[in-house]
Amino acid sequence: MKKYSVLLVDDEEDVVEAIVQKIDWDRLGYSLAGYAKNGLEALEIAEEKPIDVVLTDIKMPYMDGLTLSHRLKELYPSIKIIIFSGFDEFEYAKEAIRLEAEEYMLKPVDAVELSRVFQKVHAALDQEFDEKQSIHRLKNYYLESLPILQESLYTSLIEGTLPQQDLESTLLDYQISLPGKYYAVVILHNSLSLSPEGINPLLITMSIRKLAEERLQKNWRPCFLTYLGHTLFIAQMDKESDSLKLTDDCEILCRMARHICKATVTAGIGKTVSNLMDLPLSYLAPETRWLIECFTVEERPLPSAKSAWKEKKNTRSIKKLSMRNGFWIFIEASVCPPKRSWINALISILRTAAWNLLLCRNTISS
Repeated sequence: MKKYSVLLVDDEEDVVEAIVQKIDWDRLGYSLAGYAKNGLEALEIAEEKPIDVVLTDIKMPYMDGLTLSHRLKELYPSIKIIIFSGFDEFEYAKEAIRLEAEEYMLKPVDAVELSRVFQKVHAALDQEFDEKQSIHRLKNYYLESLPILQESLYTSLIEGTLPQQDLESTLLDYQISLPGKYYAVVILHNSLSLSPEGINPLLITMSIRKLAEERLQKNWRPCFLTYLGHTLFIAQMDKESDSLKLTDDCEILCRMARHICKATVTAGIGKTVSNLMDLPLSYLAPETRWLIECFTVEERPLPSAKSAWKEKKNTRSIKKLSMRNGFWIFIEASVCPPKRSWINALISILRTAAWNLLLCRNTISS
C-alpha cells in the first residue's frame, strides 16, 4: 500500500494527541509529517516537505483554517484538506465546500468516522496517482515515438499528402519548427555496389546520415528522413541564393563521406521553394532520381561548385550544376572515357552531315 503524508493543524494540543493515538495511521496507509498550532506554522511545514493531506481546525490564532486551506489550494492544487471544527455554522460548511474540502467534521471527532474519511481520501489519492502514472507512461511513449512521427510528417510533406489546413496543428503536435523562408529537398544516395566488402551497407548509410546531421545542422537546420532507401533532408534557407552555398556544403559532405565512411555518395538538390506545401516540387523530379542512380562520386578531390560553372569537362570526372525543368541538380560523377566505337560513330555522323551540307550548297549555286 502506498503511503501518504498527513499534517495535523490545531491550536489545542490535547485534541491533536487524541487523534494521533486513536488512529492506526500505518494500517490506513499514512505517515505523520508533523503538527502545527496555526495556519502560519502549517504553511512553513508544507514548504519544507511534501504534504498529501491536511487535517485542520478552523478557529486558530494568526491564520485560521479556512485561510490556510485557501492558501494551500493555491500553492498545491492536488492537496487534500479535511476540516474539523467545534462550531456547527452553515457559513463554515459552505466555505469548506467552495474550497473543495474532502470532509467537514464536527468536534469531538469520532475515531471510526475519521478513519473512514481517511480511507476515502486514500482511495482518491491512489486513483489520482494511477492516472498521473498512466499519463506519464503515455508521455514517455509519445516522446520515444516522436522521431518516427516526425519522419512520417516529412514524408507526407514531400509526397504532398498533408492537407494545408492540418499543417500548423500537426507541426505543433509533432514538436517541429520549420521557420525557414525557403526550402529544398536534398537526396543523399549511397552506392551499394561500391560499398566496402564485409560491412553492412545499412550501417554505412546510417553513418552517412549521422555525418550529414553533424555537418549540416548549423547552416541548414535539416529535417532528416529515410525514404525509398535514400537518406533525404529538408534544408531551410533564408535566401533563395543560399542554394549555391548548399551545393558547396553537399560537395564537402560527399568528399568527407568518401574518406570517413568509405562510402560513395551522390547528392541531388531539388528546386528551391518558398512554401512547405510546394516541397513535392522540390523532390518529385524524375531527372533527379535518374541521375542519382546513374552517377557516383569520383574518389579524387574535386574543385568547388563555383568553379564548376567554368569547367567544361574532365576526362576522369564531371561536376554538374544544371537546371532541368526548373530543378537544380548537383552531381559529382566519375565518368569513363568514351569507347572508340562511339567516337567513330560520332565522326561518321559529322562527316555525313558535312557532305550533305556541301551538296546542298553546290545545288543552290548551280
